[in-house]
Amino acid sequence: MAGDCRPSSASVDNNSYQSGATVVVLGNTGSLVKTGFVFTGWNTAANGSGDYYAAANTFFIIADDVILYAKWTPYTVGDVGPAADCTEVGGGYMNTTYIVSYLGSGSTYAAQLCDGLTFGAWGFTNWFLPSKGELDLMYTNLASQGLGDLSGHYRSSSESGTNGAWVQYMSDGSQSVRDKDEDSFVRVQSMISSQLTIYPSKGHV
Repeated sequence: MAGDCRPSSASVDNNSYQSGATVVVLGNTGSLVKTGFVFTGWNTAANGSGDYYAAANTFFIIADDVILYAKWTPYTVGDVGPAADCTEVGGGYMNTTYIVSYLGSGSTYAAQLCDGLTFGAWGFTNWFLPSKGELDLMYTNLASQGLGDLSGHYRSSSESGTNGAWVQYMSDGSQSVRDKDEDSFVRVQSMISSQLTIYPSKGHV
């Protein structure tokens, strides 16, 4: 689960079963997560080619222990439980990638403005829309110190439900969820550079 934002563990049925006994399949009791995907059940093969079981399905124990592998289905941006839901520091690049892969090209929304930016003498192109946690760091390290010429509220790449996304208020450090189609400033961040620039933007994250 490398790259995911939330802790998780395997789902384990600790009951003992005799051969021929009926087993009820557990759900995602270990809160497994795979960023950008929704858990949709289990499979007897790691590559998904085996038998599929949803939670509460049953099967018969034959002999040995049975290992079931999580089955994942991609989220699309705007789903409840969205793809671009990482709020942690380090999640903005991943969120931006998901948003752009779904909404496509065209500089009409914040994530694409960042993703499509080429800036500086070296032509840096790996810009992204910061996550909720990354914007909070900008407040702590810049705005609260009177640096960076930051004011107003800034859009993050961290979705919250179907219609909302987190924003950062640079006046007091607070954060809240606002509609995706509201006007917000955008602070772009680079993977390899500390240089930042600002774009006002309206539309989807």
